[in-house]
Amino acid sequence: MINVYAPQDESAKRDAWRFLSSYISSCDSNVIVFGDFNSIQNSSERIGSNFSQCNADCFNSFIRDNDLVDILLGGYKFTRVGASSAAKLDRFLISRQIGTNMGNHLAIVLDRNVSDHHPILLFQKTLDFGPIPFKVFNSWSRLRLKHLKAAIKDWLHAKNNGNEIVDLKAKLVELDHAFDSGMIDDNYAADRKEVVHDIMEAGLRAALDIKQKSRINWSVETDENSRFFHSYVNKSRKSLAIQGIKVEGVWMDWLTDVKQAFYDHFTSSFKRQPCLQLVNRNNRFKSLSQDQVMFLERKTNET
Repeated sequence: MINVYAPQDESAKRDAWRFLSSYISSCDSNVIVFGDFNSIQNSSERIGSNFSQCNADCFNSFIRDNDLVDILLGGYKFTRVGASSAAKLDRFLISRQIGTNMGNHLAIVLDRNVSDHHPILLFQKTLDFGPIPFKVFNSWSRLRLKHLKAAIKDWLHAKNNGNEIVDLKAKLVELDHAFDSGMIDDNYAADRKEVVHDIMEAGLRAALDIKQKSRINWSVETDENSRFFHSYVNKSRKSLAIQGIKVEGVWMDWLTDVKQAFYDHFTSSFKRQPCLQLVNRNNRFKSLSQDQVMFLERKTNET
């Protein structure tokens, strides 16, 4: 763990980033770099003061060259607050391998009270909002929508009671044996064609499911050649994850509280609003006659 208090001079900052880069590269382990970096990554991390693109580029290069990940902050956006300015100067930077092997790390910006810097609390937490409500297999997309429910039941029955392709091949063998022994009828050709078609469809659905599962396993297990790319995928996934939510000035990161806050927000946003009712209508405005009202409200027949 490396505690940093970076200088304010831009030239001295560049020297500090070079020294830290050299030290991190000499370490045979992952690192956590934290403290007051006196630098920001982009203009949105500062208000009320001048933004230096050169300083931001040097700081971003330091993070990128050392394969560090900037931990998302919850609670407050800025960590240093002055009389008329604010900036995100304090942060936690961890080695990407730590984030990959040790799950989600969260950083909460706490109340600063009398200090001009907010303290930051780093902790590890598993973000699990429960199972997804429904999982779709790509093979189902080949089925017509009106037959989807029955097809899913048949697919589930086949999954639970044996291999569908094996059963179809056994049926095909029975038809061939019947043909070989002379026990055939006029429907033999049509029956055999239908069974062959079902075998090909079942094989294609199985191939689609295997392809989908293999992609999932590949994304989870990865390999040496894909580890670099998956690290960026995991970074995006963590950056999009809901770390917490502030409700009426109170930071919430407990899963049940977060779910309830989202539920209450959308419930209030989409609840039915009271309809506007006219009590007294001016006679100057034309109105529909009773016959016209009955004509518009009459029942219609589908054609």
